Amino acid sequence: MRFSPGRRMMADVSSASLRMPRAIITVRLHLPQALAARAACAAPRPPWPVIFAKAFGMLARERPVLRRMYASLPWPGLVELNSAAACILVEREHGGETLVSSARIRDPGGEALAAIAHRLASAKTAPPAEDPALRRLLRFARLPWFLRRPLLRLAIMTALPLHRYCGSFVVSALGGQGALILDSTSVMPVFLSFGPIGADGGVEAVIAFDHRVMDGAEAVRTLRGMEAMIEGPLASELAGGLA
Repeated sequence: MRFSPGRRMMADVSSASLRMPRAIITVRLHLPQALAARAACAAPRPPWPVIFAKAFGMLARERPVLRRMYASLPWPGLVELNSAAACILVEREHGGETLVSSARIRDPGGEALAAIAHRLASAKTAPPAEDPALRRLLRFARLPWFLRRPLLRLAIMTALPLHRYCGSFVVSALGGQGALILDSTSVMPVFLSFGPIGADGGVEAVIAFDHRVMDGAEAVRTLRGMEAMIEGPLASELAGGLA
């Protein structure tokens, strides 16, 4: 059986991710105010990946390290971006296959939760003709492997094409299915995930990061900073009814 387009892309990204010196840290967060405010929102409520993505984006506005990507061309160094762009992964149906696509949010820290949630919903259901990310994925996946993999590698080595078409950090979570992703196949400098959110607002959060870009202490401060953002301004935004 031949690989489908979705499986081809996953194989390419998995192969490329093996080159990244990645570290993984988990921290238990407590989000009772955000949990209560979200529960009081009228349906459809913003998905938790949207809330986590905006929290990281807001924090990245204050901390330049969260807006950096490693580039090895034209020489090794760090590229500092104007904003951290989110890549929120989604499952969707296409051609009888369930594949992983994404919603790219250029600056989630500067967008309303409702707007990000709308973009995410569109990424799950929009026809390919109306979904640029899915069109790019399918077009790229149709290339032969001896073109796909060098092109992907070049995008990673120069950083900016990866940021432009995918993002600078990834959010992917299976908490709603009662699971926690402990590792990633991401080629971006930050991968965020989280498990089921308890009735008390407790949740295990995971950050996998490129060790060339940041260190473990900064990764812990990032998760704690996101906790403060979610419990503070984002809980207030949720409590305001997302108008």
